[in-house]
Amino acid sequence: MKSYKSNLYSGIGSLLLVAGILITDTNVMAQQQDVDAITSQMKNASPSVRAKLVEILSEMGGPSVVAALVEALGDEASQVRREAADALGEIGDPRAVPALMAAFQDNARDVRREVVESLGELHDIRAVSVLIEALDDESSDVRREAVDALGHMEDPAAIERLQEALSDPNSEVRREAADAIGDIGGAAAVPALIQALQDGSSEVRREAADALTMMEQAEPEKVIPILVKGYVSEIGTARYNTGLQRRWDVYVFPPVKQSLH
Repeated sequence: MKSYKSNLYSGIGSLLLVAGILITDTNVMAQQQDVDAITSQMKNASPSVRAKLVEILSEMGGPSVVAALVEALGDEASQVRREAADALGEIGDPRAVPALMAAFQDNARDVRREVVESLGELHDIRAVSVLIEALDDESSDVRREAVDALGHMEDPAAIERLQEALSDPNSEVRREAADAIGDIGGAAAVPALIQALQDGSSEVRREAADALTMMEQAEPEKVIPILVKGYVSEIGTARYNTGLQRRWDVYVFPPVKQSLH
């Protein structure tokens, strides 16, 4: 993998010259000086150049870079704010969490989406409240990312809101909600997943079936008949089958097992 200093001289590095930055000795110059040089020139550069400079900062890492990227979250150009949010998620420094949480109030949908995705990548429990708030965002893209992030965090406190997300008007959000509920688990989630088996989207039904078969709290003798009745032909080839036959083989009598192939 190339270091950020390698990039200074290949392709993306030409932007530094455009911005008036010249690093003459990559083996000697300290990272802080690099960061100072880049952030100084960002003040007068065009939005597109500032966004590219943020990309370079994202490869550097370290406390000084996190501080510079947090500052970039307040840039007047949404494309710069979006790149900064994405970069903070990639760096993975928990010190960025409070700034990212505050940045969720951004009026640009793309920025909010990147903020939510980055908070999910950071896996910091402090962000759960913001991610739950994001489930009410006007953008289905933001809501989908929030559901995905909550699933990865596996915080039981999010189950109730994720169950509500199973009624989201967007089928992709509902599908991710079923997946997230399966990741978190818990007996309280079983009824909602069973209800999701009647969703109008086959993708949502498959995800709900997958989640149910992998949950310890789902009782096979109660769920199997629901899965079989009316859904065998549709979900018979879904990836949940392996889990179904592995965990619940004792409940799947031969004719049903054969129909699931």
